[in-house]
Amino acid sequence: MSDAVTAASTGQSDLGAVQGRGAISDLRTPFPLIDTVPAILAADPFLQGLLPVFDSVLAPIISTLDCLDFYFDPEIAPMDMVLYLASWMVTTYSSNPGDETIRWSVGSWDALSGWRGTRKGFTSGILKHDVEEFSFEESGGVFVSPEPTDPSSWAEVEPPWVTVTVKPVVTNPEYEYQIKKLMSFLFPANTLAKVVIEA
Repeated sequence: MSDAVTAASTGQSDLGAVQGRGAISDLRTPFPLIDTVPAILAADPFLQGLLPVFDSVLAPIISTLDCLDFYFDPEIAPMDMVLYLASWMVTTYSSNPGDETIRWSVGSWDALSGWRGTRKGFTSGILKHDVEEFSFEESGGVFVSPEPTDPSSWAEVEPPWVTVTVKPVVTNPEYEYQIKKLMSFLFPANTLAKVVIEA
């Protein structure tokens, strides 16, 4: 990849931390501008000194575009890029989840989103985090009719609900807020979701 991660990783990454990538020294462009000018101009000492300056500016851009697909692969992308992708998806609720957990969350979010609102989606989404145990309680049930009916004649029913009791490894106010935020993304919008945090 064209950029080097300048912030050393200690195995634990704060989502609010600033991590950056610096320029690679002596990075060369695969398309030197001097090769694109007519031969009579290529022999000009002024252009021979000027065009490499533009090459040094364009080289990181060309290299980044050449490696663009790797920036969206959470397994090998620079950590600051993975954190940026995670900020789109809200894939972790811990303020210090570790690089491995963040990479797993970003890489699996597409597959898990298809199971949103199901037991499998919830289990897969939360077991990778610091949870000691959890349990479900839900309303369940479905109403069907073999004959077409007028919606105005339908009986009023309570909206679906689910209560999840979670026992985290470590309990603190920030953790509780973040796990409830994560739950809001795992449950359908029409479901009344309640999260109970056990000490």
